[in-house]
Parts: sequence; C-alpha cells; structure tokens
Amino acid sequence: MKKNVNIVQIAGFLGAKPDFHQIKGGKAVARASLAFNESYKKDGEQVEKTSWFTLVFWNELAEKAKELLDKGNHIIVHGKLSNHHYEDKEGNSRVTTQIIVNKVEFVEQE
Repeated sequence: MKKNVNIVQIAGFLGAKPDFHQIKGGKAVARASLAFNESYKKDGEQVEKTSWFTLVFWNELAEKAKELLDKGNHIIVHGKLSNHHYEDKEGNSRVTTQIIVNKVEFVEQE
C-alpha cells in the first residue's frame, strides 16, 4: 500500500497577532491568518493576488506563537493541511482548510 504524505510549507505575512486561548483539558491553541502574495500576467496585464490561510498552533507552539508572533511578521510555516467542519449561523454545513503548524521560521528583513 502506498503511503500518503500531507506536508505544506508556505511563506507569508501575518494579518494579526495570533488569537490565543486555552480549551477543555488545558490545551493551548492559537490561530492566525497568513497572507500569501503573488503576481502574474493575464492578458498582458500584471495581476496582484493575495490568498489568506488559517494557521493553527497547538500546545507549546501556541504559547510561543502568542509570545513571539505579531501582525506583519514575515514567516515560513511548516505543517500539514486539515479540514475543519462546522455549522454556520444559518445552520449550513461548511468546511475550511487550515494549516496545522509544527514549525515556524522568521524571514530576515532586507
């Protein structure tokens, strides 16, 4: 049987300081949004596009994210993709894809 691999690495800028809290059982969790900017040409015109990704940090990494990360930080995150299922205010079933972070690197500013 072939093994599947779920690995993601992305660089971008934090949209805000991570939102940190404790959940049942005392586990720490922090969430943040990461903006990834790209540009390309379409029909001869330069197009700028920003995509947003939700980052989730658990336990010790959540504590570190709370202490060290802030809005505008340019970082590289390593982790895995995870689908999060929830119900919206109208009762509709929704799915979002999040990055469960297991490593963070700061990008040197030039």
